Amino acid sequence: MNALKICLISFDNWHYDSFIIEALRKKNIDAYHIKLGAYKHASLTSRIINAFNKIIFRKNPKHIKKQEYILDQLKHHGMHDQILVINPNVIDLAYHKKIKEYNRAIKQIQSAYNKGNLTEDQYNRFINEINQLIIQVKKEGGIID
Repeated sequence: MNALKICLISFDNWHYDSFIIEALRKKNIDAYHIKLGAYKHASLTSRIINAFNKIIFRKNPKHIKKQEYILDQLKHHGMHDQILVINPNVIDLAYHKKIKEYNRAIKQIQSAYNKGNLTEDQYNRFINEINQLIIQVKKEGGIID
């Protein structure tokens, strides 16, 4: 059986997410982190253009590029059993839909549920197990909500 593959997407301002990734890896889970806070402008010119777009056009090219960066990383790493997004409100809905394309488990579980191959109780138990895993990882990593 192949190891689970989990991706964590977050800003990780306080560097807690490394504890989550480390705890998952100790459980032989193929886990990695897409750190949005690490994304920077390519150059001073890029920063100036971004500021101009924010002021004049009320658009933020850096925000769009961060979301494209997420998709590039997911494409690079392939399909995942689970993708966890901390503070999902920083990602536009259109990009969430694209992110879901790389999430094997949710895609499969929702498909089975929609086709009637999975009861609502089975679906809810699956979602509960995922949530319990997240809670356990946070505890083992020393993270307090």
